[in-house]
Amino acid sequence: MKRGGDFVLYDDVWAPTGVMLGKATYPQRDAVMAAIEAAGARLIVFLPDLIPTIGGRAAAANLVVLGAACATPTLARLLDADSVEKSVAKRWPAVSSRNVEAFRVGLDLSRKTQLGSSCRHELLTDAADGSASSRIGRQVGGSR
Repeated sequence: MKRGGDFVLYDDVWAPTGVMLGKATYPQRDAVMAAIEAAGARLIVFLPDLIPTIGGRAAAANLVVLGAACATPTLARLLDADSVEKSVAKRWPAVSSRNVEAFRVGLDLSRKTQLGSSCRHELLTDAADGSASSRIGRQVGGSR
């Protein structure tokens, strides 16, 4: 992770096998966020409850988060969002419209956050130490 870079954290627990078997521990959210901020990255926390329903089914979270990541200043300089969108549509033609819509939702949420307002029109908050942390949606508190 590069100082001054962007980090999109999808705030959901997807426990790997070792954690499910009790052989490993899952990191606490606060510890992960602190490590990202200590590294000097801009942190955007993306909450699972913001994943929309498309056609009666939850959108593909990975594509929503991909869209959010593509809208960050760091990746936007490297990747053209339109090209990524076309690749998403081409890769999964049977569900192209759903996947493209999921990708666009992520782009829109991240762009709104970059501009200083969340998708729920809440003020974004910086961490107490003044580091550049944006939280999309509700406040993230406690640990998992």
